[in-house]
Amino acid sequence: MELFSEQSAIAFEMEELDTSAREIHERAKIRARKYLIAEAELLEAIMEVDHRRIFENFHYTHLTPYCVKELGLSEEVAACFVRVARKGSEVPELKEAVIDGRISVTKAKTIASVITPANQNDWIEKAATLSKHALESKIAEVNPKAGKPEKAKPVGQQKVRVEFELTVEEMELFRRAQELLGTGTLAETQVELLKSFLDRKDPVRKADRAKERKSPERSREHSVIPAVIKHAVYQRDRGKCQAKLPGGSVCGNKKWIHLHHIQPKSRGGPDTSENLITLCSAHHRQWHRGST
Repeated sequence: MELFSEQSAIAFEMEELDTSAREIHERAKIRARKYLIAEAELLEAIMEVDHRRIFENFHYTHLTPYCVKELGLSEEVAACFVRVARKGSEVPELKEAVIDGRISVTKAKTIASVITPANQNDWIEKAATLSKHALESKIAEVNPKAGKPEKAKPVGQQKVRVEFELTVEEMELFRRAQELLGTGTLAETQVELLKSFLDRKDPVRKADRAKERKSPERSREHSVIPAVIKHAVYQRDRGKCQAKLPGGSVCGNKKWIHLHHIQPKSRGGPDTSENLITLCSAHHRQWHRGST
């Protein structure tokens, strides 16, 4: 017995809007179109900034902090635009799809991990017609490694929920570490692994430990700068780039840091903590370009 058919379906019709409601509806549509246009125009502008590396004129080492600090975007939104801008340079059709309104920047970011010049038409069509959830499922079919994006979300009481994916082989490494550490949970294992890694690799922690010792650690013969001097500089600068930006703030980058001689060694500059400063690689290169 047929319980339901197209003929027996309950049909709904759009209710007639009064004048005020129609005006609100039309205003919402106009502003939505303006939003999409502005989004596309912003993407074009960010791509131009990236292409000409204008962010370096503001003494930023890369594009994202420029978008956050100079354009006022949130870190999440900035990361989205930067990802699409970079992929749009590689696959121009992706940029055009955003500019002509076929897909949003968010959809463009979603397909950035799989789109190439060879398959661009197919993925842009999927992005234009599928929901975000359905689009992510299609991506997972062809690129399982893409998976869902990593997340770090505050959950209250000074806690953060972290979500990321591992391969089966990577999870085996995690479980083995858990066995060796004897910790009870994955979270506890992760914290112990991070502590162990930082104890071995973080120059600030090394400097702190060296200061606590009664006898300073002897520098190795092959080291250009004595270890005790390195420790003193890392401890003083806390492993952060000390380059001063035009607005008066300090770069503060903790990645790819170098020790820089304020008075060059070629001009008699000594290996002393007073003559050394911590710079990130980008600002180190900028300094040497400006001094030549």
